Amino acid sequence: AADFEAKLCKDYHLYRTSASEVYVAPEGGDRAIPAEVVELGYDQRFIIAKQSYLTHPPRNNPYREPDPVVFNYWILDVTVPQTYGPLTEDNFRRKRKELGVPHDLTMKDVDSYRH
Repeated sequence: AADFEAKLCKDYHLYRTSASEVYVAPEGGDRAIPAEVVELGYDQRFIIAKQSYLTHPPRNNPYREPDPVVFNYWILDVTVPQTYGPLTEDNFRRKRKELGVPHDLTMKDVDSYRH
């Protein structure tokens, strides 16, 4: 799949710069949600993301493999801005409720944001 950039909300973007380098960052800023983001949802206040855990590479190999069964979850409140994560799925559900992230805000595959 080709590299791309997609505008989300405020000045945040989804960036895909390689197969495993998929992350969220403000324009010209540091990563708010690090690689590898595999699913994402957003509205005008929140960005929620599912992140595949990247294993540490073996020596002499800079490529980090995504773990197919381990995921972290992230919530970014762009109004503060404040990032919560990495979270387990249970902690993600609790924090989502605590912050008032709308129930109808769902995540979809990051490739669907390619224009």
